[in-house]
Amino acid sequence: MTDVLELLLTTPALYMGLALLFGLLVGSFLNVVIYRLPIMMQRNWRKECLSFLQLPEEPETEPFNLMFPLSRCRDCGTPIKPYQNIPVISYVVLRGCCASCRSPIALRYPLVELITGLSFMLVASRLGATPQTLWALLLTGSLIALTFYRY
Repeated sequence: MTDVLELLLTTPALYMGLALLFGLLVGSFLNVVIYRLPIMMQRNWRKECLSFLQLPEEPETEPFNLMFPLSRCRDCGTPIKPYQNIPVISYVVLRGCCASCRSPIALRYPLVELITGLSFMLVASRLGATPQTLWALLLTGSLIALTFYRY
């Protein structure tokens, strides 16, 4: 572990590249959080209201959380293949459209990924390879998710 840390400290380009890559991956996950969390909260609130009002509960549907269902096109419902879900690159390769139905993909998705990647790189460059960097990255990711969160 100390060898890896030493390598990162002595090779700033590698450290910045890893921070950027990690940020892009986190940005992709943040897109899932930004889209699904409001829906999950709304469903939970509805369930609580029905319970409070002593009304019959609605039947359970397929699981809907941060892990399931797998990502799919909002228009045609076609599942997104792993190679179509590479942060920023897939958006460029697919020219901002679904691979199946060619409906446009919102520009917000690659923007969140890019903003997260660049922000992580900036935080890592300012703080270096320290424990504080991890906390700062956690805060940065949270703030980005809150910025794009819509209800």
